[in-house]
Amino acid sequence: RLEAVLRVACGQRYLRVVARLRRCHPISKSAALEVSMASQLVKARTLLADWQQALRDIKDARRQRDAAKVQELLALWRFAEDEPGVVEATADLLQWAQASCDLVPSLSSASERKDVPSLAAALEEIALRGPRDVDGVESARLMLSRYRDQERHLKVALASRSSRQLAQVVRTWEFEETHVDYIAACHLLQEHQSAVAELRRLVGKAAGASCAAALRAAAGELRAAVLAWHFADDRE
Repeated sequence: RLEAVLRVACGQRYLRVVARLRRCHPISKSAALEVSMASQLVKARTLLADWQQALRDIKDARRQRDAAKVQELLALWRFAEDEPGVVEATADLLQWAQASCDLVPSLSSASERKDVPSLAAALEEIALRGPRDVDGVESARLMLSRYRDQERHLKVALASRSSRQLAQVVRTWEFEETHVDYIAACHLLQEHQSAVAELRRLVGKAAGASCAAALRAAAGELRAAVLAWHFADDRE
C-alpha cells in the first residue's frame, strides 16, 4: 500500500501540489512546505526500502527454515497480516511447529533405541517438513555419522580378515546386533579363534609325538591346517 501511495505521490500529483503552493503562498512559506513534503516523501521511501529488505530477509529465513529468525523479523516489523510474504511465513511457522510436535518424539525414541532406519527416516522427514533447528537433530546426526563410520570399519575388517581389526570393530560396535556385517564379523572372529586353537593343538601334538610315524602324521595335519588358514597374518 505504501508503495502504491508513493507512486502516486511522487508523480504528477506531487508536481501539481507544488505548483499550487507556489501560486497560493508566499515564496518563504511555499518553500518551507515543499521542504516538509520532500522530507516526508524521503522518510516514506526509506521506510518502504526497509520494509522491502525485511521481506527479503524473511524470505531468506524461510528458505533456510530458520523459524527463530522468521519470528524475530515478523515481531520487529509488524507487517500487515494480509501481506503475501507474511501470510506465507506464518503458514511456514505453523507447519514447522506441527512437524516438531509430530516428529520430535519419534526422533527421541529412535535415538534412545539407536534405531538407525527410524532415525534416518525421522531426520529426512524433519528436513522436508520441519524447521532447521529441532531439539535432538544435531545429536541424531552425530549418531548417524557414528553408525556409518562403524559400518565402514566393519566392512574393512571383514575384507582384511584381520583378527585384531575384527575384535576391535566387534568390541566398539554400538548398534543393532542383527546387522549383517556385525554378525559376519562375529562369526569370522569365532572361526579365527577356533582355527588358532586347532593350530596350537596340532603343534602340541607334533611336539609330543612319540615316534617318527606319529610325528609324520601330526606334521601332515599341521601342514593341512596351515594351508587352510585364511586369515591375515596377526602373528598368533
